[in-house]
Amino acid sequence: MYQVPKNPQLQRQGPILSICGYNAIVGSFFALASCSYIGTILIGIAVSPPASLSSGINAEIFWTALSLLLNASRLALFVGLLRARRWAYRGIVLVEGITIINMLYELFVGQAPMTIWPLFTIATGAAAVLILSYLSQPHIQKAIN
Repeated sequence: MYQVPKNPQLQRQGPILSICGYNAIVGSFFALASCSYIGTILIGIAVSPPASLSSGINAEIFWTALSLLLNASRLALFVGLLRARRWAYRGIVLVEGITIINMLYELFVGQAPMTIWPLFTIATGAAAVLILSYLSQPHIQKAIN
């Protein structure tokens, strides 16, 4: 009896689709959270300008805007990764590397109380480690490049 051979490309497509879905969900969530946080900071500046500007709020706005840009780039990178583009692969590796650095900062240097935001940062950092370990496999690198 004839048996249909398994398609090896479909087996690799599952983890890539999972990574793309993860990046879409996390990118959307953190981009919206960053927009909300920037809005809150700007309202705080409008309410009490001298006190908020002297407390280093400009640096906080900068880093939150950088986080917004990073997470918005996740939304563009997942489309490129679906199409197996080399730039998307390199971009995802870069974004996940930055996410791991952010997680390490939150674990060892962060002074925020352990609320939901640092827990999300730590969870996304752990997911970034898993994604990088999958994407660094030689057959995945060969398939994308």
